[in-house]
Amino acid sequence: MSSTYSHRPTPTAPDRPGLPAWVRYGFVAALVIVTSLLLAHEITSPDVRTMQILLAGLLVFAALRVSSFTTLLFIALAIPTYKPTTYGGTTLAFVLVLFILWLVRLTLKMERPAGRTSIDLPVAVLFCAYLLACSQLESTEELRGAMF
Repeated sequence: MSSTYSHRPTPTAPDRPGLPAWVRYGFVAALVIVTSLLLAHEITSPDVRTMQILLAGLLVFAALRVSSFTTLLFIALAIPTYKPTTYGGTTLAFVLVLFILWLVRLTLKMERPAGRTSIDLPVAVLFCAYLLACSQLESTEELRGAMF
C-alpha cells in the first residue's frame, strides 16, 4: 500500500532586520531592571519630579498605541487642573505633546489626514474678524486684556 502523504518542510520565521535577538533581549532586560530599580527607589522614598517624568513617559507611550481621540480623552481625565482655563504651564506642555504626537502619527501614516469641513469658512471669517478687532487697539497694554 502506497502512502499519499508527502513530506512538507515546516515554515520558519523570516529573518528580522536590525539587531540580533540576543542584543534586543539584553536591551529589554536592562530596561526592565533599570525601571524596576527606579520604581523600587520611588516606592521607598518618593520624589514628585521623578514620578511626574515617569507618568509623562507612560502617557506618551500609551498615546502612541491608541487613537488620537482616546489619547485626548485620557489626557483630559488624567491631568489634574486647578482652574478651568490655564494658559501656559503643564496644560500648554501637554497640548504641545499631543500636537507633536499627531504630527508623528500623520507622517507615519498611522492616522488619516484632516480634511475639509463645512465650518472651515465660518471659522476663518471669525478668526479674521478677531485679528481685525485686535488691530484696532490703541496700545499694547490693551492687547493682553483682549487676548485673555
